[in-house]
Amino acid sequence: MKEIPKDVIEEMLSNKEIPFQNRIIDWKSFYKKWYRGKFMKRNKVSIESVQAFCANPVTCMKASGCFILTGHSNGEYYGSETLPFSHHHVISISKDSCIKIKCLLEPIVCVERDKVLNKHGDVLSSVKVFGNCFAVSCRDNTVTLWGLQIAKHMEHYLQVTLLKTIIGPQDNLLSSGFWNNKVYCVTHAGKLRVYEASINEWPEETSFKKCLASVREKRPNITAYYLFRDKIILMCSASGKLIVSIDDDNYKAYNLMETLRTLIVSVILQGTTLALGGENGRLYVFYVPTSRSLLDLDFSHPTFVFTLSEASIVSLDILYDYDSPVILASTTETLYIVKWFGKKVKIERTEATSYFENRILIE
Repeated sequence: MKEIPKDVIEEMLSNKEIPFQNRIIDWKSFYKKWYRGKFMKRNKVSIESVQAFCANPVTCMKASGCFILTGHSNGEYYGSETLPFSHHHVISISKDSCIKIKCLLEPIVCVERDKVLNKHGDVLSSVKVFGNCFAVSCRDNTVTLWGLQIAKHMEHYLQVTLLKTIIGPQDNLLSSGFWNNKVYCVTHAGKLRVYEASINEWPEETSFKKCLASVREKRPNITAYYLFRDKIILMCSASGKLIVSIDDDNYKAYNLMETLRTLIVSVILQGTTLALGGENGRLYVFYVPTSRSLLDLDFSHPTFVFTLSEASIVSLDILYDYDSPVILASTTETLYIVKWFGKKVKIERTEATSYFENRILIE
């Protein structure tokens, strides 16, 4: 187990707390999940598609336990019960400034038992969970921290407590991260800042400035920032570059137009898997056993690549509830569930009444 980095363990167990107090861990099963991530290229793959709501485009998607939750352009969200159960609640945010806590033990269409938290005054932009806390960032440059506690004797299974409201930095937060109960963000000025509760300020991480200065063009146009773990930042540029920063001194820029020949519109890093969603509708998967592996990626030889759709892949998520990773990819109209299993190689397409009902087994 010593060969597995601590932050990878935290992500794959979805517990994010070491030592794991009052929890029995099947370390043998966990090691198998981590180890089998190496063999996605040679293992058999199942790709299933689920038609979403065409009249109400999907804008984001998240897997939670046995449900895939999709957020839509009109603020609604829907669930699809297709995955193994491992969670009992889901936290969602919307443009009406509300945070909703949905109990997955109830029917997905039941809204009477939803817990609604309204402590913001503008559009909510992200929610990040770590251990028994979660952080919500808002377009009005505020962040709220919340505590979670299970209370099985209560009508609602989950008790939620507001811990703190934080005013964002002067240059306004753009993308936020939350790891080990510490909030950090990239601002509209392109600066990395970490919130220090003791002084109630957002000091800048100057090393990030060096990273951007070394890899950017003279007139940079970063289209998206993706924040993972402890200040791992992946940036996509309008010119087709992917810029990776893993710590204060280590960063690298990749020109994806020379290898993948498409713009990347969605990114997810979870456990040992990095998945990229292309504007061309292709899913690109890479094996990254450690954070440092992000600096040695060979984009000309992905671990797995497949064209899911003619439409762009707008959202991605990764689960480790199976023996091997499960990737969920979404266009605005269709969800795709990609599962790896077994060691045999087989190519098979089943008959389907429409393009969106295909179930594909591929090498």
